[in-house]
Formats: sequence, structure tokens, C-alpha cells
Amino acid sequence: MKFKHTSTIKNIKHFIKYFPIYAVYKILNLINLKKFFFMNDFELKKNFFNKTSTFEAELIKTNNNFLILRAENKRESVELENGKLPQNWYGNDELFHLALKYQPTKTRHDYIKWYSYHFEKIRKDVKQILEIGVYHGKSLKMWKEYFPNAKIYGLDIDPNCLKYEDERTKIFICDQNNEKDLKNVNEKLKNIDIILDDGSHKYEHMIKSFSFLFSCLKKDGFYVVEDIINNYKVLNFFTRYVYGINYFPTNTATVTEPGYDKINLKNAEDIKNTVAIHFYRHILFLQRGFNPEDNPYKNITEKQIIY
Repeated sequence: MKFKHTSTIKNIKHFIKYFPIYAVYKILNLINLKKFFFMNDFELKKNFFNKTSTFEAELIKTNNNFLILRAENKRESVELENGKLPQNWYGNDELFHLALKYQPTKTRHDYIKWYSYHFEKIRKDVKQILEIGVYHGKSLKMWKEYFPNAKIYGLDIDPNCLKYEDERTKIFICDQNNEKDLKNVNEKLKNIDIILDDGSHKYEHMIKSFSFLFSCLKKDGFYVVEDIINNYKVLNFFTRYVYGINYFPTNTATVTEPGYDKINLKNAEDIKNTVAIHFYRHILFLQRGFNPEDNPYKNITEKQIIY
């Protein structure tokens, strides 16, 4: 009892000592004085993660002024020009009409046009697709019809999602934040054409899932991450690949950004196996491949393969 009493007193003293610091921190955080020095919240966050030089800022301002002055560059919506009925927006785009049929959340987030852009030409060649986040199963049904020759895999933490299994659909019950679960999925899957992350949308879960599942993709497969809106830590993580794939074979990156001036290719298998990354509004597509050694012209003319 004496020990317990002593511990309680110690906790009270600790609280009294650090409460003023905590209170000041919370007040400053609430006031957020920084926001008064930026145009908006986006500028505040962008400048925290990605510094803009004075030179760049002036050119950005000039470009924006030109866009405002030129009437021909006014923002227009192709969809609204085609009418108020979504059925008329994209004509013969099969994926878009399947999205209207099954109504996955991807439809209202405006992701379908980007999926169609990347996957329409390969949809009959896709053999396996994995989607993280099953929820109500609508998305899996859409993919099943869109990719007629593919095995559809779903990954979700909810055991109730097993009801969506059928002859072409397999469900993995897996916690996206559990390394043991993810490793188990990694051991069971290989040569996946497409992996989509539409799961919890939490930074740690997104990065952990990518780390364990990227190797499951086939050589030219795609890894898609949805709902990256306002998630600057995720953007910062994947920007690594934007810098990384531009390195010289001398192990020196072509940019001088902090952390990228020297890249040791012996510890960059993920970068060496990434050929492209596409950022769209709230969604990104990362494509696996043999990079940058996949250069037949250099390999033939110089009789060497650069590793």
C-alpha cells in the first residue's frame, strides 16, 4: 500500500510539472498561427513536406496569371458538357458502365476513368487481381466482370466478407496492420497483375501493406493506392520512387534533394523494380518493371547490362 501511495504522489507531481507545457502546446495548436502566413491549409502542408524555392514560386505565380488571363484556358468539365446523366458521360467505356451497375465507392470518387485509362488495353490479359478492402463486395463484382479471365482476390479484416467467395473469387481474412497476416498472404500469392489498396486508408497500414505485397506483383504489374487525399506522409513515401527511378547507374541520384543525393542500389530493390508512378487526384498507380537496366539500346551497343 505504501508503494501504491508513493506512486500516486509521483504521478500527481509529474502531472503538475508538465501540464503547463501541454496546455501551451494545445493552445498554440488550436490557434495555429502558421496558417496566417500561407494562402490556405494546402499551402501550409505542402510547404512542410516539400519546400518551394523563391525562383519556383515566382514562375508558378506567372503561370497561374497566364491561366487566369487566357479565356481559352478556362476550366471545363467534359462530363457536364455531355449532360447531367452519367450514362452519357463516357460513351462506350465498359468499366464506367459497370461502375454505374455495381456502384462501388470508386464511382463517386471519380477513380474509374483512371482505372479504365490504365487497364482497358490489358483487361483480357489480366489473370489475377487483389483488392485490399472488400466491404460490401461491390467492387469485387465489378472487377470480376471487367476482367473476364482473372481470379479475383479480396483482403479484409471482417470474417463476414467470406460470403463473397465464389468459383472465381477468393477472400483472405487479414489485418492490414498485422505483419504476420500480410506475410501469410505474401507466401500464398505471386505473379499478381494488379493490387489495389482500398482498405483502412491509414498511413501505417498503407505503407506496411505495400512493403509486404509489392513483391507479389508480376514484372509489369500495377500497385494502386486509393484515397491518398490529405495523406502527405503517404505522398512523401511514394515520392521516393519519383526521385529514385531517375538515378544514374553510378549509384548517384540525378537530383540533390536531401536523402536522394546518394542511393545505394544494393539496398534499393524496390526502386530497381519500379518503372513508373502516376499521381492523380486522390489516387496513385505504381508500375513494377526492370529499371533502369532494361535498356536494349545501351545493352547492345555497349555490350553490357548495367546493374
